[in-house]
Order: sequence, then C-alpha cells, then structure tokens
Amino acid sequence: MAANRERAQRLVARLAADLPALRESCPAGSEHALDGAILTAAEQRDPELVTRLAAVAGRVLGAAGEDRT
Repeated sequence: MAANRERAQRLVARLAADLPALRESCPAGSEHALDGAILTAAEQRDPELVTRLAAVAGRVLGAAGEDRT
C-alpha cells in the first residue's frame, strides 16, 4: 500500500509540473494573479512553507524561495 501511495504522489507531482505546458494562457491574465500578492521578502520566508506552497505558488516563490517576478 505504501508503494501505491508513493507512486500516486509522484504521479500527481509530475502532472502538476506538466500542466502549464498543456494549456494556453488565460485571456484575462489569471496566471499572473499572484505576481504582486506575496509581499514577504524572500530571505524572510519559511523554507518549509515555501516547499508546501510550491504546487500553487512555485512560479512566484521560486525553487528556493527567491522571487522570479
């Protein structure tokens, strides 16, 4: 059962990483909604929280928590 859980987690992570390449940009620009929403300086962010938020805000938080905007 643990092996199935690990496979499912890897699959979901892979799908989440691949999704942006599978869709067109939103005509209203919704993909940029978070660009100005995160005000905490990168060096002040909790690395654990940044990791947890990577699936939904990874583009603006960056791989190590630095801004990419």
